Amino acid sequence: MFVVEVVLGLIAVLAVALLLAAVGGGLPSAPPDSDDPVLPTDRLVTSEDVARLRFRLAVRGYRMEDVDAAMAAVHAALRAAETEDDSNATREAEHSEVGE
Repeated sequence: MFVVEVVLGLIAVLAVALLLAAVGGGLPSAPPDSDDPVLPTDRLVTSEDVARLRFRLAVRGYRMEDVDAAMAAVHAALRAAETEDDSNATREAEHSEVGE
């Protein structure tokens, strides 16, 4: 008899949880925070900027918008560095061909 009562209690708790999840629609969006992660907007991101970068915590982890913005800035900085490296290598190759 005790086992039946426990099973019925678990079913009731599960039913209430499912009902609340269906009606509630999940967690509401968090309000905007005032302390945004600081990344430069007037220049490319440096390795020091990345070392100082801290993301705000949300209920279920980091805020996706913060991580996406940081990754986009790092991507742009790396792309610029790669482009600059390619340009330098091309100039060096042209300079060495002229000197031969």
